Amino acid sequence: MLLVVLACERRLPQEQLRRDTGVDAGELHVLLTPLDERGHVVLGADDATITVAGERPIAALWTVQERVEGRL
Repeated sequence: MLLVVLACERRLPQEQLRRDTGVDAGELHVLLTPLDERGHVVLGADDATITVAGERPIAALWTVQERVEGRL
């Protein structure tokens, strides 16, 4: 979910990202750290930006979703 939110906005203040995902600051840090370590996001002092590597899994999910919707 976190990557989906970032994919839509590209860059968000961490406070906004926290509100959008319904987690507190500590939980957000726990969620963002592995994404940063894997190169899916770049963390700034107070914002997060999705990278091309982070966009790839989201693009794959959108393709699957479109196929499912087409079959419904």
